[in-house]
Amino acid sequence: MNLMRWAGLVVALLSGCADPGAPMAPAGGGRPLELALSNAAAPVGAKIAVTLRSDERPAAVQGWLRFDRTKLRFAGQPLIWPAALIGADSSVGRLHLAAVQAGGLPATIVTAVFEVVGPGYAGSLAFQPEHVAMPDLSRRRDLERPARITIDGALVVPDDVRPLVLADWMAVAPRPSRRPGPQRLPGDGSIFGEVIIDGGVDVFDVLGLQNVAAAIFPLLTRLNDDFAVAGDVFPYNTPGLGEVGDAVPPGLEADGSHEVDVFDALAVANYVAGIAVPVVGQPIPGRTPRAGQAALTGVITADRTLSRDTVYQLSGHVIVSGTGVTLTIQAGTRIEADPAVRSALSIRFGALINALGTRLEPIVFTCGGAAPAAGCWGGLTVNGAALINNGPFGGGLVGCPQKVEAGGGIFGGCLIQHTSGSLRYVRVEFAGAPWPGNFSPAAAVALNGVGSGTTLEDIQIREALGDGLTVAGGRAQLRELIVTRAGARGLSWTDGWQGKLQSAIVYRSQGSGPAIEGDNAASDPLAAPRSHPTIYNVTISEGGGSGGPGYPPAILLRHGTGGVLADILIAGWRGTAVEINDAETCGRVQADSLDVHHGLFFGNQGDFSTDADCVDEVVFGAAPPRANLFVDPLLLNPRFTISPDLRPADGSPAAIGMAPPVDGFFDIPRSFRGAVPTGGNGKVPWYAGWTVWY
Repeated sequence: MNLMRWAGLVVALLSGCADPGAPMAPAGGGRPLELALSNAAAPVGAKIAVTLRSDERPAAVQGWLRFDRTKLRFAGQPLIWPAALIGADSSVGRLHLAAVQAGGLPATIVTAVFEVVGPGYAGSLAFQPEHVAMPDLSRRRDLERPARITIDGALVVPDDVRPLVLADWMAVAPRPSRRPGPQRLPGDGSIFGEVIIDGGVDVFDVLGLQNVAAAIFPLLTRLNDDFAVAGDVFPYNTPGLGEVGDAVPPGLEADGSHEVDVFDALAVANYVAGIAVPVVGQPIPGRTPRAGQAALTGVITADRTLSRDTVYQLSGHVIVSGTGVTLTIQAGTRIEADPAVRSALSIRFGALINALGTRLEPIVFTCGGAAPAAGCWGGLTVNGAALINNGPFGGGLVGCPQKVEAGGGIFGGCLIQHTSGSLRYVRVEFAGAPWPGNFSPAAAVALNGVGSGTTLEDIQIREALGDGLTVAGGRAQLRELIVTRAGARGLSWTDGWQGKLQSAIVYRSQGSGPAIEGDNAASDPLAAPRSHPTIYNVTISEGGGSGGPGYPPAILLRHGTGGVLADILIAGWRGTAVEINDAETCGRVQADSLDVHHGLFFGNQGDFSTDADCVDEVVFGAAPPRANLFVDPLLLNPRFTISPDLRPADGSPAAIGMAPPVDGFFDIPRSFRGAVPTGGNGKVPWYAGWTVWY
C-alpha cells in the first residue's frame, strides 16, 4: 500500500463471514440507522445501490456492512464529499465502515454499489454499528443497533463508481494537501492529533484516523504516522494530557483499554473545523528534548532522585548500597552510559530502586554516543533477599543460601516477599558488555533473589549483546515484559525461581540462544527449592529468516526445572518450538510439575522436539488434556520488524485460551493465547507507544 492510501474518510472492507437473514428494526430509543436497497430481486449481472441513512444526523458512524459474497460483489462508490472510502477487499463478505463529519453527516451517509452474482442476496445484507457519535461527541448507544432494512425503488444506481483511494479524496478535499517531510518512524509524533507526521493538524489527519477506524490502514505498521498515541485523543479525560500523576490520561476508555476509532477522528475533525476541543493540538508529554545534563558515578549511599529534566551520564560501575538506600528515577528520565568505559548500574542487597515511568514518559537506560550498539554498556542488576537454591554459603541463616553475582554483589536469603523497589515503564537498551575478567556478555537486566514485593511491570529490553533478562532464584513477579533482538536468550531463569510472569513478548531476528531457557541449577538439578515459575500469555516470534537443524529451540527447559507455561503462542520460529532436556527435567514432567498447555504453535521448524530422550515431547505436546493448538494464529504483521503488529486478527483461534489462576497477581480476564488479545484494528496493544523495535 503506498503512502497515498494513508488517509481516507472511510468505509472499508475486511475479512469476515456473511450473516444469514436480515436484522429486525430495534424497539425503543432513537430511530435506527437504515440500510436501503434499490432493488431486492435484481437479476444476475445487474447492479444495485445500497445506502446507509439516518435522520438523526450523527457526526460519526463506524461499523460492519455484511453481505453474502456468493450473491453480491462490491463494485465501488461515487466520489462525493464528505469522503467515505470503501476498500476493495470484499472477498469474505464484510465491509468496515467509518464516516465522520464535524457538525453532522448528511442524511445519506454513504452509497455502495454491488453487482448481483446470485439470487436471494437481500436477506444477507446487514449493517451492525460499533460506534455512533453526535456532533458534541456524545455516544448514541440507542443507535448502535442493527440497521433497519428497507427497499427504496427510487434509489438511482450511480454510473461512475470504483474503489477509491486517498488520491481521489485529495482532489476534492476542502483544504490543499501538504507535502510530507522526511520519512519518520512510527511513534515520532509530538502533537496530539498529528497522526500523519508532517508539521500540523489538518483534514488529512482526520482521514488517516478514519482509515484506521475502518481497518484500511494498520494501527502500528506504517512509516510517517503515530496513530497509537497522537491519534488516541478521546475520551479527553481532562484536565491532564497524560503527564506524570495524570491517573486518567487522554484516550483511556472506561474499561482501561485504549482504542483509536471514529470518536478520535471526530475530535480531530472538530479541531480542524475551528471548534475548540481539549487535547488535540497540545504537545504530547515527554516528547521534547531534555535540557540539563549531570554525571552519575561512584557508590550511592544516601537517597538520591534523578530528574526527568536531566540526561544523566552513567560512567563506570555505579552501585546503590546500604539498607533502605533508595535511588528514585522520575518518569521520562534518560540515563546514557559512557561507551568509553565499562558502565553498569547495580542495586545491592538491601538497597532499592524506584523507577516509575509512564506510557508516555518511559524511563530509558541506553548508551551515549551517535551510534549506540549492543554491548556498549553493562546493564542493570538488582539483588534481593528472597530464597534461592544454589549458594556457597548460608549467610548466617540455616537453609537460606546466598550467592555472589558476577558484579560482586550478594543476593539471596529467606525473605520471600522482600521488595527491591519498582520498575515500571522502563526501557533498557544496548546493554550486555561483559564484566571485567569475564568473556561472556552480561545480562541486560539481572534479577537476583528478587522477592515478590518488588513491582516489575512494563519493561522492555532491547538490543542486548547477550541475554535480555535473567532471573536467579527468588519470587520475582513480572507483568508485560518485552525482549527484542537479544543476542542470546531472551529470558532465562535458574537457582530456584518460583515467581510469576504474565504477558511477555520475545521477538528477534537473530540470536544464539533460545527465546526462553528455564533451569533449576546446572550444578545440582535436584537442589531445593526447585525452579517452578507460573507463566501465562507469552508470544514468541522470530520476525523472519531461515533456520533448521542446530538452531536453538524457542523454549528450552532443562537442569531440573519445573513450571507451568500456559497460553503460549509461538509462530515462525526457525527452530523447534519446545524442547525438554535431561532426566531431572523429564522427572518433573512425570511428576506433573512441568506442563505446557493451551499453547498455539504454527510455522515453526517443528513444534515439539523429536529428539530421542527421556520424554516424547511430541506425545506430551499433543495430549488432548493439554489443549494445545497447531494452527495459524493470524497475526496481523509480525514481520514488519521496525514496528511489528503481533495482535491476532479477528477470528483468530488465539482468542480463546485458559484463564489463569485466581491468586491476586494474574489478570484474570486475559483468557487468550499469546501476549496480545484480538479486538479490532483500532485496539491499541499494551506495548504500543512506549517501546522501540528498530
